[in-house]
Amino acid sequence: MDSLLTSSLQPLPHYELRFQSLADQGRAFVFPCDAAGHVDLDALSERARHNYLYARTVVGREFSMPAVTSLSPPVAALLPQGHAGAPSWPWGATLRTGRAGSLGVA
Repeated sequence: MDSLLTSSLQPLPHYELRFQSLADQGRAFVFPCDAAGHVDLDALSERARHNYLYARTVVGREFSMPAVTSLSPPVAALLPQGHAGAPSWPWGATLRTGRAGSLGVA
């Protein structure tokens, strides 16, 4: 059962590959990638795959060179050095409940 549960969980991407429009700074194509900028084409929808291949084709004409951006640090990077206990927030926050079914951070 553990292997079934583990194999069905997909890690959240920590990086994105951004192709910024040269004509309109408010427009960009953004795709999940690894730290080296590799995009898993099989994981993209057909439309996203088409947009990715298009953006790569028109780099320098319509879009800038792609840039790899970190979305957020991995949780392990937030833990204090040598932390061996259960995960916790290093800044001392505690989890509290508000109304039924809602959670907040105190």
